[in-house]
Amino acid sequence: MKQFNIKQCRICGGTEFVKGVQEFHGSILGENEWAAGQPLYHILCLNCGSVLHSYVEHPTSLLTRKHREQYEQARKENK
Repeated sequence: MKQFNIKQCRICGGTEFVKGVQEFHGSILGENEWAAGQPLYHILCLNCGSVLHSYVEHPTSLLTRKHREQYEQARKENK
């Protein structure tokens, strides 16, 4: 699991959290209509159930091939 610096729920003050995953019809799709969707992960407060953070594991897979190539090129130039 990715590590996030969440110490306390901003809604109820709870300090225990769980990771949940939203898949299938709730998956995130990118501009590239042929790309597979990405599951959407959530960090939830165990006390009140609030969603404190949401993310996808591989956001660049949601880019079109052209935009992914531009993104990778820009990353190489900035290193």
